[in-house]
Amino acid sequence: MVVEDVLELIKPALLGEPQRKSTTRVKAAVLIPIASHKGQAVLGFIRRSAKLPLHAGQISFPGGRIEKGETVLTAALRETEEETGIGGNMVTVAGHLPVLQTVSTGFAVWPVVGVINGAPEIKVSPVEVEEFFWAPVSHFLEPANLERRTEILRGESAPRPAYHYHGHEVWGLTLRIIQIMLNSAQTDGGEYV
Repeated sequence: MVVEDVLELIKPALLGEPQRKSTTRVKAAVLIPIASHKGQAVLGFIRRSAKLPLHAGQISFPGGRIEKGETVLTAALRETEEETGIGGNMVTVAGHLPVLQTVSTGFAVWPVVGVINGAPEIKVSPVEVEEFFWAPVSHFLEPANLERRTEILRGESAPRPAYHYHGHEVWGLTLRIIQIMLNSAQTDGGEYV
């Protein structure tokens, strides 16, 4: 699958402009980097630093809080450059996904889908990011790659689906974003952190 195929696949999920409303106080934006690597479409992920106070060590898309006066796009591009070194001049915005909310921390997150032009030199921020990696989009389209297990959340049993890719566990909000973007039939209504 090449980048053009992915853009066609995700077209039904894309919004031209970000949704405006959210009832939460904490607002954040992420960039979903799509690139071409060895002829196939890939998504870019970070593993957050284990030293961060929230979502430590988790796999996510680059992003963070929307600062006062910033737009969703400005925040997503700024955070991506700070965390990975991928500058906004290397990103062609394909569109936006619906705003989502984290369960455990109450963040409203606006996902921005962007195609990375060229082959950027990745320079992770050692304070915020432990690792950056690319994973093929095709991996997330294969139902067999979605592991379903049960976890105890707030004293109750709840499903916690996850994708595994080369030792990385993609779950929670990041998993939800991927499934919405790819119009996946694999969403099982489980609780996500």
